[in-house]
Amino acid sequence: MKREHVKAYKERLLALRARLRGDMRRMSESAVAAASRLSRKPIHAAEVAGNHFDQDLTAQLLSAKDETLQQIERALEEIEDGTYGVCVECGRVIAKLRLDAVPYATECVRCA
Repeated sequence: MKREHVKAYKERLLALRARLRGDMRRMSESAVAAASRLSRKPIHAAEVAGNHFDQDLTAQLLSAKDETLQQIERALEEIEDGTYGVCVECGRVIAKLRLDAVPYATECVRCA
């Protein structure tokens, strides 16, 4: 893969990482604020259920974002060690169109 392509992917990955970290920080802060509001006695059982649903959803979203963040970190490491853009399954080069869509992809289309 050409250096200018790798450089462009690295810039995209760094921007994605920064955005995800910001999203996760805001979600965590919001969850803490919501938990402090839960310290008051709920008026209705539906309010309790809604609060629990919101907490569960936030936890699931944070987990998914954390997984994506780990994949981005791995891709950045691969850029540094020169293995970026190579399928972990078959060893073929991952198509540019696939990396354009998912810059932290680890497998080519065939193996995915």
